Amino acid sequence: MYIILTIVVSMLSASIAQVLFKIGLDKIGEIQQINIHTITAILFNRYIDIGLSLYVISFALWFVALSKKDLNFVYPFTGLTFIFVFLMSYFILGETISKNGIIASSLIVTGILLLSRA
Repeated sequence: MYIILTIVVSMLSASIAQVLFKIGLDKIGEIQQINIHTITAILFNRYIDIGLSLYVISFALWFVALSKKDLNFVYPFTGLTFIFVFLMSYFILGETISKNGIIASSLIVTGILLLSRA
């Protein structure tokens, strides 16, 4: 059970990081080209910085999980990031959810449950 909690927290951290990246980039604006001004804006954006920190935490937890379980057990849980981002996009970013998105998310969860019990 501890390993599943470790994996879920890893995927949750990665998902929150993605949401923070989006918030940070929305504050910067659409990137037309990569130049020193754009790189500086990205590097000094607090949302992106916190997101990067969460990504590091996510990777550390992921390595813990990989060190304890087989890859074919651990890897399907990466699908949780799709679910977490899908839900956070709606609740935090105010993005719309489609019927197809709900169906696809349900299929992903079903697949993760089936694979985790194999």
